[in-house]
Amino acid sequence: MNVIDQLKTPQGRIPVHDVRLAQGESPCLEFVPANVAERFTTSDSAMPRPASQAGIEDLAFVDKNGLLPLALQTGPLFGTDVRESLVDWQSAANVARAVVTVQEVVNGGKPLAVLQADEESQSEALVAKTLVKNVETGNDFSIFAISFAVDASMENGYVAHMPNMPWLKKFVGDEFDYVIGDIEHDPDGADYLTVTLFSFECEIAPLDFALVLSCFYDGAHAAALIDQAKKTIAGFGEAEGEAEKASLIRLDAATVEGKLDVRESELCEDDMVSLRHLVQALISLHLEGVRVDLFRSTEDDDFLSFDTYLAYLWFLFSKKLGDVKIGYCARCGKAFSLARRRGVPKKFCSEECKTAAKNDKTRQLQIDIRQAYAEGDGVSEIAAVFFPKQASGVACDKVRHMLATWVELKHDVDADIAQGSGDIVKRCVAEGVFDQKYIERRMKALKKAR
Repeated sequence: MNVIDQLKTPQGRIPVHDVRLAQGESPCLEFVPANVAERFTTSDSAMPRPASQAGIEDLAFVDKNGLLPLALQTGPLFGTDVRESLVDWQSAANVARAVVTVQEVVNGGKPLAVLQADEESQSEALVAKTLVKNVETGNDFSIFAISFAVDASMENGYVAHMPNMPWLKKFVGDEFDYVIGDIEHDPDGADYLTVTLFSFECEIAPLDFALVLSCFYDGAHAAALIDQAKKTIAGFGEAEGEAEKASLIRLDAATVEGKLDVRESELCEDDMVSLRHLVQALISLHLEGVRVDLFRSTEDDDFLSFDTYLAYLWFLFSKKLGDVKIGYCARCGKAFSLARRRGVPKKFCSEECKTAAKNDKTRQLQIDIRQAYAEGDGVSEIAAVFFPKQASGVACDKVRHMLATWVELKHDVDADIAQGSGDIVKRCVAEGVFDQKYIERRMKALKKAR
């Protein structure tokens, strides 16, 4: 029990008043919980939600400039601790970004190539695929693996709210996919969340499963998993008829070496079902502690209650998997969700970028128009080039306004008046950039200044 548990909503959110970044040996986010009196004016099942709902996509593509605004919006992600490690936030963001990317591929929004290794950029595959074939029987299956650096030492951190490892999930459909999640510990002290999917064309026997684990799964809990699988079979590998029940490998662990052709393989269109299952498994890893709560939750959230706000964000994401699509800001490049967006496609991540892009476009337009005028083009000619779809009079007025506010042109007019040549002045008046009254005012001002 934590003293700020009283603030937690059914969605697992702790409303906060402020958040700050604490630097040091272990940088973290420090949250300042909202005052109870400020927030609780009604039943907690009807607690007001953030004005703008954050999503997994926001976490996936958050940058250093957007970290604090997002943290203020979400509050603590991993429970009720007011201090959360930046390492945990980075790990959660890395997993979110990978899942969003894989789901975009499944939805057809991105090519399979984004998941595979790129020699030119020297980037590793996001999802590694291995194809395994029994050279004697011809039977084969595929292995898909994805791994993330995490910190498993945090008592109330990111990994602490996942299921007990190793974790198994089975998907049954046109193919049979078995997913194993585990925390692996590197000899150098690093921790990795590894999710491995074994994909078979048909249901496999316990002997198959045990052999697959013994040959291809080397996680920290591999031995325990294999022992558990073996215990389901009396006289493993020796019982009469047991070997024949193994529909895939048909070999015991002692003789399997050299009988299997194992090679890395590129992802293909036939892998989409397994990739979808991989996404669903990664989402499921984050839903530990979700439970039915008919009296605190609401129908909007399927009467579910969440231990952490991160779990709630993953729940929301799971309800729109078919719509996952990421756009990239035309100005700053920041990624944002396009899920369930109708009408004109969104081009910018925020109103600030939209306004800045509009200003940039106007500024460049002014530069181009003024350059064209300096090179001798007339107002009507410039208007026809830069505003072809607008009425001639309106377009010419826009060009004249951009020229009339051009400081350098004003200086050239003053210099022309001072020198008495009048060529620039005559052109500006003839084109309607400046009227005669403006020229007369400038002549008086320059005369007075002498």
